[in-house]
Amino acid sequence: MDPLEYLFLQMKLEGKGYNQDGVLSSLGPGSEDIPQVILAKGNDGQQKSFYGSSIPREIQKDINHHKITFSDSEQLIGQIRSHNIQIKVGRYKTYIFPDIIEEQDTNGVLRLSKSDTRAKDFGFSELGNSVYALLREGVIVSACVSTRENNECAESWVFTSPENRRKGFAQKVVLAWAKETIGSRIIPFYSHENDNIPSMELANKLGLIPVFEEISIYT
Repeated sequence: MDPLEYLFLQMKLEGKGYNQDGVLSSLGPGSEDIPQVILAKGNDGQQKSFYGSSIPREIQKDINHHKITFSDSEQLIGQIRSHNIQIKVGRYKTYIFPDIIEEQDTNGVLRLSKSDTRAKDFGFSELGNSVYALLREGVIVSACVSTRENNECAESWVFTSPENRRKGFAQKVVLAWAKETIGSRIIPFYSHENDNIPSMELANKLGLIPVFEEISIYT
């Protein structure tokens, strides 16, 4: 699949719509906050930009005419701020899973219902329907769940209690989640903010395949 096709799938998953000119919109109730600018770059070098109606007209035109891309992000941020617009900038990286995950060890990982008391105690009962967890003495120490999911793709959320980190637990629960997701013919995504070093290290340990980077600008 083309790397930017994964971007479009993830945007849909997050409730972010757009028209043929790249104008952003919400896909309906329950959608997340929609940024005013999205700049994306696939791992093959392709770039794509989207914009909202709240940014200055000249910036909208530049994005629409492909004069502003992912490579111009710092210039764009400065340009928006020059209009005295307060913004928040998020930088993210998204990965897919390699085929070899079927061979990886997930022994000991349990699939729990989100209504399970142990999942509730861990704080994961408000997310996906199934929680993939490692337990020690009956208590969850690491778990992965779909933070978002539709009939095409899903995105993971993983957490390990601080005293149980760097033991390989997160790798196991994420792999168990991904195996089940793929088994349901759904594409599993793993994403993190660029400055989230532990998440980046986990992606590297898992051997995940980067597909695109994204800069989102909120006003």
